[in-house]
Amino acid sequence: MKALLEAVENWIDERILVSSKVLVFETKFKEMSDRIAELEGKENEDNSESLDELTERVDTLESEMYEVEKTTEDIPDTYSIEVMIDDALETKVMDAVKEELDATEFKVTIER
Repeated sequence: MKALLEAVENWIDERILVSSKVLVFETKFKEMSDRIAELEGKENEDNSESLDELTERVDTLESEMYEVEKTTEDIPDTYSIEVMIDDALETKVMDAVKEELDATEFKVTIER
């Protein structure tokens, strides 16, 4: 008898747990459905722009992109920068070696 009561209690606990999970799921589903409906409503409101307004916005964006492209034309690419750094470094090293050689006095001894 005790085993039967425990089995019934476990069954009831499982049903309560399942019911609570279903309730939580239904609540989340309703919240998501409401949010989707809200977003769809906003999307419909946003689509109310006229063709002239959209064309004007596209033209403005294109002109801004053109201005950005014009300003970035003068910036050298990474390869050019690397070559300039290599050349400058090579020149600095050669100049330092030359200065060191010029500052050093050499004696030449010839043996017979």
